[in-house]
Amino acid sequence: MNKRGLLTGWDKKYVSEAKKLNIFCYSAQCDEEVQGVLNGFSPKDVIRIYKKIKPCKCGASSPKALETECMGDFDFSISCNKCGRSIVRTMYDFDVKKPDGWIGLCIRDWNNGVNQEEIDAAKDAEHERIRLKPEDVVWKPLHPNNLANNPLEGYYTLLFRKQRDGKIFGYKWTIEFQYEEIGPALSSSLINSYILFGKSYMDLDSVFTYPEPAKKYEFSKEHENGCVDGVNDYGDFFYAYRSLEEAKEGALARCAWNGLNRDTTMKQ
Repeated sequence: MNKRGLLTGWDKKYVSEAKKLNIFCYSAQCDEEVQGVLNGFSPKDVIRIYKKIKPCKCGASSPKALETECMGDFDFSISCNKCGRSIVRTMYDFDVKKPDGWIGLCIRDWNNGVNQEEIDAAKDAEHERIRLKPEDVVWKPLHPNNLANNPLEGYYTLLFRKQRDGKIFGYKWTIEFQYEEIGPALSSSLINSYILFGKSYMDLDSVFTYPEPAKKYEFSKEHENGCVDGVNDYGDFFYAYRSLEEAKEGALARCAWNGLNRDTTMKQ
């Protein structure tokens, strides 16, 4: 290590050269574009990164590179002032891989002549591939207190995925029937709506399942299955649907919010 230690790459000559390049960093905090700067990189690194960017496929040189940061979320874009071509990559793109991340990916796409429409089409195709489908989820019958003699009141499903720390994240969707009211304290046999509820479980050591509905309630059965709550614990209200199929689709559409998809959901 030289005398400057961790300041290597911050020599005045690098700072001066970086400030002449068409590369900028924008942060919502300062609300302005700063030339020759990238978060977490020295001026020497900024120069190295920008030199990897080739002229636009229209022939124009010195395209503009811009890193944008907002509340810890980053993206990186490259644009051409001549033809208007512009592409952007974010830290959340499915094909972002370390060590070069979204910046390296954006530069490779730009140098290969890729358009934003092609990037978006690839994202849409990948989202559709990993999206949970009806056939991927098993809905089990919901009986109050998990007693088989009680009437069917809806359906539920339990989904789990591994967290980065090795713990398990779980989510329970419950669809409860709401019957049409025909008078005070009286209901018909017609289902008026299907109520969707959701509940999350953090830092589990293992997955759990509820025991099959029994003729009489046995707490020990739930305890043996590692249950952290009972089948009656629905969680938070989400939406009321007109059909069972719509309620199930509503649950599946929200699974992505919790990182649950075909690639991450654990087999049970």
